[in-house]
Amino acid sequence: HSNQLHFQITDNGKGFDEEDSTQHGQGLRNMRKRAAAMQGEHIINSKLEKGTMIKLKIPTVIKKNRKNGGKSCWVNRCKQFI
Repeated sequence: HSNQLHFQITDNGKGFDEEDSTQHGQGLRNMRKRAAAMQGEHIINSKLEKGTMIKLKIPTVIKKNRKNGGKSCWVNRCKQFI
């Protein structure tokens, strides 16, 4: 869609077990929170010994809601959520 930014990061490294929550650090948790704050979508696919793929889909305009004071804004103007 033309009203979204799409990011995809892929590597062929060690990967990790997505079901094992003891392996997940703050980085993945922070990415998930920030994507949600910007009304975006955050997808992680990882397989041991195969690598990891992270997709982020972020709308270019954040819709009105309680967290942003009921105002719509462009993503680059909503810095309090980034």
